[in-house]
Amino acid sequence: MRLVVAVASASVVTALLAGCVAAVPMSPAADANSVDCAQVTVHFPESIGETETRRETDAQATGAWGVATSVLLRCGATEPGPTDLPC
Repeated sequence: MRLVVAVASASVVTALLAGCVAAVPMSPAADANSVDCAQVTVHFPESIGETETRRETDAQATGAWGVATSVLLRCGATEPGPTDLPC
């Protein structure tokens, strides 16, 4: 009976730990606390395409999608000017 309880307890702990995913480390942009960024972040999609699901981040006004965080977003960054660099 003790073995059954131990196996059941281990299964519950494993299931709980599997749900714990670390937040994607990011740093907020200079204007991350603006009202405009607040309006943007509340409308972040839960997924992008069929494979890129939203992940938690550890900075204000940021977003991350995908298992390997293939999409990163920082609201409030300074808009870059024109460039002559190739796309």
